[in-house]
Amino acid sequence: MESHIDLREVMSNEYIQMLHLVNPSHVISLKLANRWDRNQINSVIRIYSIDTFTQVRSLTFDLLNITNLEEIVDILPSLTSLVSLTITSNENPPSNIYSKLFYRLRHIKRLRLISLRGKLACWGNIDIRQWRLDTPYNFRHLQINPLNFSHFSLLFPYLPHLRSIETSLCFGTTSIPYLPNLRSCILYFGFYGFPELSDFFRQCPNLKILKLETTGIDVVNGQQWENILTRALPRLQHFNLLVEFMGDYDVESCRTSFQTQFWIQRATQVNLVESHMHIAPDDIRTVYQMTIDFD
Repeated sequence: MESHIDLREVMSNEYIQMLHLVNPSHVISLKLANRWDRNQINSVIRIYSIDTFTQVRSLTFDLLNITNLEEIVDILPSLTSLVSLTITSNENPPSNIYSKLFYRLRHIKRLRLISLRGKLACWGNIDIRQWRLDTPYNFRHLQINPLNFSHFSLLFPYLPHLRSIETSLCFGTTSIPYLPNLRSCILYFGFYGFPELSDFFRQCPNLKILKLETTGIDVVNGQQWENILTRALPRLQHFNLLVEFMGDYDVESCRTSFQTQFWIQRATQVNLVESHMHIAPDDIRTVYQMTIDFD
């Protein structure tokens, strides 16, 4: 009988007993976490080597530590039925781990690598130029957030089946290939403008969902976005732009640029939240968060 096992909320004195009642070859979904017992993942690996879960299709490891990550990367390729892998961590694994992880798991369809240290804290600067890129990956869904992958665009030629992506944006100097299968795109970026964004979106004509988060006030321009969406993304159904910025800007002009007929027809919501940040006892800055959204 197929089993879906989720031990993430189970205390240490219970999950060991539960595991002994399970035939690992019948498990198709396994979720573990170093939460209540910081060694849960390690304990399970010791009791049942991961490669005994021969039919597992989905694996989730929450709060994974570096030691376990290195072990798991070496074992996972033997799980030929694996389709989906989710890893969350609040540690900083060495960048070479990602190269090995991507290369050895190129057969799976869904990969999620999530840092729990917040939006501004990354798992290091991962330079894809040092990776061995020779054959395509099978990824359909890729979430690597908020990891900082240098020259991420180098990966796109090896992602022919990609349907959804969530990542911090780093183009590098490589041209973006045609991505006709991409339907959902969630991007975090800080210093790119409309020329780079336009080049990228022209390669994704079938995009239906686009969510962007940035600190770049330069991209808050309704006319520029109208040009991109009408020319490059005719099938887009959902658009969300979140911009956080600080300083003296003509906020009302930014807001007004999203009040043309194009945006009104889509019932676009433009919201502005104002707060204050204490840089020093005598230095208080105004921080704005503007959201532009239609669905």
